[in-house]
Amino acid sequence: RRRSACWRAENTCRGTTCRAYVSGRVPDELPGRLIIMCRQLFGRYLDMTHVGTKVIKTPRLTLRPFCMEDREAMFRNWESDPKVTEFLRWPTAKSIADAQRVLEGWTASYKDPSFYQWAIVLEELGEPIGSISVVEQDEATDKVHIGYCIGSRWWHKGITSEAFSAIIPFLFEEVGANRIESQHDPN
Repeated sequence: RRRSACWRAENTCRGTTCRAYVSGRVPDELPGRLIIMCRQLFGRYLDMTHVGTKVIKTPRLTLRPFCMEDREAMFRNWESDPKVTEFLRWPTAKSIADAQRVLEGWTASYKDPSFYQWAIVLEELGEPIGSISVVEQDEATDKVHIGYCIGSRWWHKGITSEAFSAIIPFLFEEVGANRIESQHDPN
């Protein structure tokens, strides 16, 4: 399998030294800037092949495309939570209509195979508690930047780490990303 060739503790490619998690597991306490980069397959770089948002399962989660029926859970579980939106690029939602407008845009974008937006569904709850997505792409370097948000009731339970651990191999192996980045505000 390619996976063993993809994950290296340290590698130099395109003149840049970079580090990746050997096991592919993202630690529960992410550093201020998480950088996972340099997928090298047998000395050759491959361009990204976009496949769209696919369903991915983990022991506790289902990562899946959003649907319009998710609007109430989205509003209730994270969009209306000022703790969640404090450091995001959008304001706290005031009504379910705000969540509906966001979902309309996302569901329309699923036609584009380079659009990656997953609902984080906690299996025991059966509804979305957050989202994880590719918020930025650079086709020239095959880099993707992952953004995420999750309801504050589910912080510090390893849920975001579990979601990252599922989409990182998907983006490296199925999409062909060369570099994956994410960051968070430690405050």
